[in-house]
Formats: sequence, C-alpha cells, structure tokens
Amino acid sequence: MKTIRAVLFMLLAFLAAKTRGQSFDAKIVSVRHQLTLRQADTVRIRLWLQLASDYLNHPTDHAPRYVDTTLLYARRAEALSRRLRLRHWLANSLVLKSQALVDARARQAQQIEEARVSLTEAMQLYRMTADWLRWADAMFLYGDSYPTPDTTRLAYFRAALTVYRQRGQPTRAATVLSEIALTNSLRGKPQQALRIYMDVLRIQDSIQDKTVSKTLRSLSLAYGNLGDYPNALRYAQRLYQTAKQSADSHNLATAYASLANIHEKLGNYEQALQYSRAQLPIDQQQHMLQSIVQIRLRMSRLLRLVGRNQEALGQTKAAWQLNQTQVQRFEQAILVEFANCYTALHDYPKAEQYLLKIIRGYQESPGQVVPQGQVVVYRQLGTLYVQMQRFSEAMTYLRQALTIAKGLDHLEEQRDAVFQLYRIDSIRGQYRTALTHYQQYVGLNNLLFNETRNKQLASLQIQFDTEKKEQEINLLQQQSRLQQLSVRQALTTRNVSIVGAGLLLLLLGVSYNRYRLKQRSNRQLEAKQVIINQKNHSLQQVLAEKDHLLAEKEWMLKEIHHRVKNNLQIIASLLRSQGLYLKDETALAAIRESQNRVQAMALLHQKLYQADRLASIPMADYSKAIVEYLIESFDRDDTIDKQIGISAIELDVTLAVPIGLIINEAVTNALKYAFLPTQKGMITVRLEAHEDRQYQLIVSDNGIRFPADFDPLRSRTLGLSLIRGLSKQIGGRLQITGQAGVTLALVFTHSSDGRSQS
Repeated sequence: MKTIRAVLFMLLAFLAAKTRGQSFDAKIVSVRHQLTLRQADTVRIRLWLQLASDYLNHPTDHAPRYVDTTLLYARRAEALSRRLRLRHWLANSLVLKSQALVDARARQAQQIEEARVSLTEAMQLYRMTADWLRWADAMFLYGDSYPTPDTTRLAYFRAALTVYRQRGQPTRAATVLSEIALTNSLRGKPQQALRIYMDVLRIQDSIQDKTVSKTLRSLSLAYGNLGDYPNALRYAQRLYQTAKQSADSHNLATAYASLANIHEKLGNYEQALQYSRAQLPIDQQQHMLQSIVQIRLRMSRLLRLVGRNQEALGQTKAAWQLNQTQVQRFEQAILVEFANCYTALHDYPKAEQYLLKIIRGYQESPGQVVPQGQVVVYRQLGTLYVQMQRFSEAMTYLRQALTIAKGLDHLEEQRDAVFQLYRIDSIRGQYRTALTHYQQYVGLNNLLFNETRNKQLASLQIQFDTEKKEQEINLLQQQSRLQQLSVRQALTTRNVSIVGAGLLLLLLGVSYNRYRLKQRSNRQLEAKQVIINQKNHSLQQVLAEKDHLLAEKEWMLKEIHHRVKNNLQIIASLLRSQGLYLKDETALAAIRESQNRVQAMALLHQKLYQADRLASIPMADYSKAIVEYLIESFDRDDTIDKQIGISAIELDVTLAVPIGLIINEAVTNALKYAFLPTQKGMITVRLEAHEDRQYQLIVSDNGIRFPADFDPLRSRTLGLSLIRGLSKQIGGRLQITGQAGVTLALVFTHSSDGRSQS
C-alpha cells in the first residue's frame, strides 16, 4: 500500500510540474479531473488545498466568487483532515480558510471571528507538530490581518521575526521588518521606522531581493517626513533606476510620484511637473483612475505655483470630470483646488462659491467631516474674505480654523490663521490685538523652525547610527579573516618553534643580562612616554573644545543673521501691506523708501549668513543686489541701465551698512528725480581701492541736473540728510556735483581693525 501511495504522489508531482506553465483555467480543469479519479484521502486533501490556494491568489475583477470557491475547498479539506486527525493538513486548511474569510474582496465580512479562531487553532497545531516555520507564517498573518492594539501586533511580528532569523529566512525576515517599520510610522515614531527600513534594505541588498522597490519608496517617504529631502531624493532616484532596469511600469510610476513630491517640497516646481507628466500616461495605460485624479490635482497645484493659472484650472476640470463619472472619491479636494485656481485668477466670487459648497457639505453630513480638511477650508475662506475686504466674515472663519488647528496641534495652520487675523487688526487700526496676534505668529513660526531642525537632527543621527553599524559589520568581518589567518600562522609558528627552541636555549644565557639592562631602560622610557601622552591628551582636549566653541559661535552668528534678515523682511512685508491701504502719494513714497532701506539692510544680513566669512561683506555682490532691487521696485527695468564697477573689496559689517544705505539713497534719488517716466538713462556705481586703505565710492547718473540755486550739502530732504549723516559717521569726505547729471563722490578710510577713519 505504501508503495502504491509513493507512486501516486510522484505522479501528482509530475502532473503539477506540467501544469505550471498552463493558464489558470487549464490548471483548474487538470486538478478537478484528478479529483474525479479514485484518490487516497491525503491526496484529495492536497488537491483541495491546491484549488483553494489557486482561487485565492487569482488576480481578477470578479474576486468575490473566487474567494467563495477558496472557502468551499478549504472547508472540505478541513472536514476530512479532522476526521482523519491529520494535524498538519488540518492546520494548512485552517490557514487558507481564515485567509478567505478576512479577504477584503470576500462577501463574508461578518465571519471575521471564525477566521480568528481558525488561525489561532492552526498556530496551536503547528506548535504541537513543531513546524516552526509555518507557525511563524501564521503568527505574521495573524498580526497582519486582524485589528489589534499596536503592541499586540508588534508582539506577533517579533515572534515571527525571531523564527525567520533562526531558520535563515532573510526574505521573510525583511517582509516582517517592513511591517514593523510601517506600524512604528503609523504610531508616530518615524525615527524608529527609518532605522528598521535601513535594516530591511541591508537584508534585501545582501540577497539581491527583487522586491526592494517597496523599501526604497518607504525610505524616501520616511526621510521626506523628517524634512531630510536630499536623502529622500537619493532613495527616490535609486527607486527610479531599479524600476527602469527591471522594466516595472508600476514601480516606475511610483518613482515618478516620489520624485515629483520631493522636488515640489524643494521648490523645483518645473521639474516636479515633468515627473508628474511622465507618471500620467503610465497610470492611464494601467487604468489607475484614483491615481490619475491625484496626479492632475498635483499638476494643477504646481502650475499655479509657476503662474500658469489657466492651465492649472484645465487640469482641475479634467480631474473633476473623471471623479464625477468614474472615481467619486476626491470631490472635496477638487473643490478646494477649484477655489485655489479661481483665487489665483482673482475671480474671488467663484472661489467663494466652491468653498461655501464644501462647507454646506459639512453641514449636511457632519459625521463625514475630516478635521484636517475642515481647518484648511475655513482658513482658506477666511483668507479669501481678507482679500475681498469682508473682514467680519473673515474673522469668523479664521477663528474657527484656529480652534480646529489647535485641537489637531497643527502648527502651520495655526500660524497662517493668526497671521491673517493680524492683517485684519492692522487694517482696522486695532493695534493692541494686532501686536498680540503678531507675537503669536512669531512664536508659532519659531516652533515650526525648531520642529524642522529637530527632525533634520534626528535624520542625521539615524544616518550616523547606520554608518556606525555598517562599520561594525565590516570590522567583524575583518576580525574573522584575521582570526583565520592567525590560526594558519599559529600552525606554521609551532613547527618553526620546535626547531628553533634549541638555538634559543643557547642564546638565552647570553641575552639575559642584556635583557635586564634593556628592561630597566624601557621602564624609564615608558614612564616618560606616559607623561608625554598625558600632556598630548590634555592639549588635544583643549584644541577640540576650542574648535567646538568656534564652530558653535559661527553657527550662532549665522543663525542670528538669518533671524535678523527674516525679521527685516517681515518689516518690509508689513510696510508693503500697509501701503496697500494708503492713497496719499507722499505717504506711499515714504513707505516705499523705508521699505527699500529695510531691504538694503536685510540683503546685508542675507550675505552674512550665506558667506563663509562672517566678519566682512563682499561689496560687489551686495551693491549689485541693492541697485537691481531698487530698479525693479521702481519698475524701471526697461528704461534704466546700470553699470556697476566694484573691485573684489570686502568691508567690515559696521562699514558695509552705511555704505549700502548711501548707495540706496543715492540710487533712489536718481530714480525719483533724474529721469522722466519714459526717459532712458544710466546709473553708475563704482567702488575703488586706493593706497593707504583708502576707498572711493562714486554714484552717478546722466539724467537731469540740480537746479542752479540748489545746494545738496545744505538740503534738508531726508535722503540727502541721511547721506550726509552716514558720510560723517564713517569719517568720509563727501562731494556732490551736478555738471552732466549728478555725481556723488565719497572718500573714506578703512582701518586694519575694521573701523573707518577720517
């Protein structure tokens, strides 16, 4: 009987091998035909389980009936295995049955508890039969399939992981580690998730796993969430290369999506658009309707960011049409994007119409409201009403947005809502509440800055830990090779030692006396060496502390200059916002001139934190930036040419500030008074170095000269007064002439300690 069964099993194996290359239907027909034959009970169980597995894993749009068929054959195998008391086959039947019962495509969703009980029994049977690998598979399936607390879920995963590592199953271990990382990410522990993903990547690289694409995407996403966009971009690019090499269109589309998102975060909007356009035809070919809607929404957002608002509206309309006819899932996101497009096109009534439609949806279906989306809509509608100068309605929605954002601990939305409230208070002249809102805005901005920096520091720590672990692995490998070499050398040394032992005994007596003398000398040298080493160590500590303090001081100085530049730009923005509500031309001119002076100082601090040296400013770049900014602010790019001839001169900060302000005032006066509105002209700025650390600044124009009775050195206008005061402050000799246009010449001295001298 045993011989007959063995022959039968060999025949079944041969038939199974022949059916591997056949289609799904041909395989099913073949197995069903075998079931019509008179078969042993164990063979029937195996055939039923094969049918159940084939139906469960069949990819089709009509999956429910295939899952039902899986359940039918799994139950048959279960019943016969119980009757025959075959633990192994019963456990396999229970696993397949539980998979069918919890399959998302199945219609037996109410039978989840039966699936849980079946899988639990299967785990007990595998433990009883000491089938630890299948037990680990069942543990992993349990943790991955049923809604359990995260701690319980992780416990099941770690139990499976231990078995996979002990049994040398790196592919399965990598799969479990990926799920552990995902669970940590969902629990709000991105640093732990990132470390685990790095372990997964090392395993997959070591075995050349073809499923590495999923890990690369997860790493790119994790680094992006931590704000480490260079590393996020690095893994997205590797995902792209892997997909190209394997000709995997699905992973290629995923890589394009990752690259587009990262370049958008980096501000490279045109490049992000290119990747989105590359992804679109792939998803269209694969009929990925939801992804197509999301791509069109992303392209609309990117087109708005580059100022192509009509094209953005076209993409939003295409997304809306697809969503209404086939997808029916992204209605709110599309309505928000419609509002964004019409706001960018200054069609505020239409933008308001779309936002109010979303809010009416909130009122009609309060149970389906997502707070994260609600806060965006309220804040956006409040901002729109500020632009429409409907301040009471704006404050209503902005306060609602602020309340929801505080509940969600959403710092960015809180900051944006508070800033809009500050704008309303400023326009209404409510300066006390405006100051309160401004202080809240600055505090939230600083919190966001610190949060971003902490994420980047965490990312750097993870990189350091990863590199350290790789170094330890390499070190262990080197030690293993050294140990093997040491064993071989020890064998050789033993043989040589036996031959040389006799010779050493002869030389030992002669060498003993010299050894004692040398030992005494070595002890003295060692004592001196210890003292020298101690002094060297102390000196190295002092130098290390000095380098650390210098680096920390330089970082703090750059941070201060960065903060000062940001604050000056906020002041310039406030002046610009205030100017929007002034109608007096004199007041507007004064506001614009003050804004230009603030911008000149902001440019200086920007150059400081961008430069390698913090003590001096390269005047060529600084002066050119001031002149270009002023010409652009007066809208004279088409009529006024500039000629900037400044040597490679670097000035101390205390001297660069007044020189920059003098250039600002001189160029401002030329733009205001030297040329008629449509008249073409030339403004020249030169800074030359002479002997004895003397410098000469010349600012001239070829426009209208001063009136005959006008004395610029006695004029009480603010601009010329500032020029005279700043020239006196740095001890310079000022001369203003008006022969062919107007020429300002200033000679000053720069001392060796960075201060000016008269």
